[in-house]
Amino acid sequence: MSNQYIICGIGTDCGKSVVSVLLYDYLKKRTKLEPILVKPVQTGAALDTDFYQECQINRQNILNFYTMTSETSIHTASHLAEKSIDVDQMVHETVLLQTKNRPLLLELAGGLMSPLNETALMIDFVEALQLPVIVVVDNYLGAINHALLTIEALKNRGIPIAGLINNTSKIENAYDQTSLEIIASYTGLSVIGRVSYLTEIEDQLTEPDKKSELVKEWQLNVSQAN
Repeated sequence: MSNQYIICGIGTDCGKSVVSVLLYDYLKKRTKLEPILVKPVQTGAALDTDFYQECQINRQNILNFYTMTSETSIHTASHLAEKSIDVDQMVHETVLLQTKNRPLLLELAGGLMSPLNETALMIDFVEALQLPVIVVVDNYLGAINHALLTIEALKNRGIPIAGLINNTSKIENAYDQTSLEIIASYTGLSVIGRVSYLTEIEDQLTEPDKKSELVKEWQLNVSQAN
């Protein structure tokens, strides 16, 4: 189960998809294997699975369990679509993917406490898998509070945490370069790396050399295939 991670944000639109694309290339380059990138649940018109493909990730390496087109929260979208999200089945499908000798990345939707159905939260899905979590932290006002609450929730459930990645999603927040260090200091977690504000996101995430440049200082232990 090495090189298998859950990408969790401290909230919506904090840069999980950008980090997921960069982690995909990071692991691919270092393991010489094509990772599997999973978006378990997604909602809305702009789908992350489409974004992955726009970033030059082959469709055959992308998986999704549930897609709802309503621009709403997961539980509301599933209700409107008259779909029932089966968390046990999502866990089962993910465990099968874990048996493949390939890196595995799962990008969550929303935050840990986002409801999936009437009885289960996103964190219940994460807890059942027990894969190490990479926490994506943005720089907006309130990010430290959201990050510490997210990390505390993971620790309270005994869920392993691989470390932190900082993503600056908006230019107006690029000035703040201290939040990540404060979060790391309070939690004792390691900093895997940073993603600076991307001025031309489509260009910077489609060119292999530019993606490599963005992650050149990242520090994530990668196990080599046997």
